[in-house]
Amino acid sequence: MPTHITGGSPDMTRTTAAATGDKVADATDLLQRDHRQVESWFHACESLSDQQQKAELIQKICMALKVHTQIEEEIFYPRFRAETDEQGLVQEAIDEHAEVKRLIAEVEQRQAQGQDCTEQLREMQQCVMHHVKEEEGEMFPKARNTDIDLFALGGELATRRSELMQQMTVQRNQGQLDSGSNI
Repeated sequence: MPTHITGGSPDMTRTTAAATGDKVADATDLLQRDHRQVESWFHACESLSDQQQKAELIQKICMALKVHTQIEEEIFYPRFRAETDEQGLVQEAIDEHAEVKRLIAEVEQRQAQGQDCTEQLREMQQCVMHHVKEEEGEMFPKARNTDIDLFALGGELATRRSELMQQMTVQRNQGQLDSGSNI
């Protein structure tokens, strides 16, 4: 029987706050929460008529997807691949990430140029939903049936996610300051 908890009781592990303040149940739960958040933002974006609010939400979606794909590629996928030897499944996920990243770049470029990005956003949403379905339907169940300490891995993911969000927020703010200065 796989063990997912090392040291401490499951209740104590579940209520231990990660660096972001999240209560991490396990890595797959953390990643699924990210999926649900982005899904809700995609749906909210469809109903927004205020273009400024829509642009801000699209920026949130893009940033969240950049961070999410990076933590999966840096931390989750290598651990999953090492434990399961699922080379094909991991490569497929990385390829799907590449497509999402390409679409993010298109959306951000179009937004920066003041162009409509509805088509690219819709394509991104479809790509993300397909990826989520495969990840949650194939990869996560397999991860749960390994000896990976999913609670510890969830803490690593939460910590790295927090670091990346801070870095990207600083970079975005600096970019706005730099592009807005006349010096």
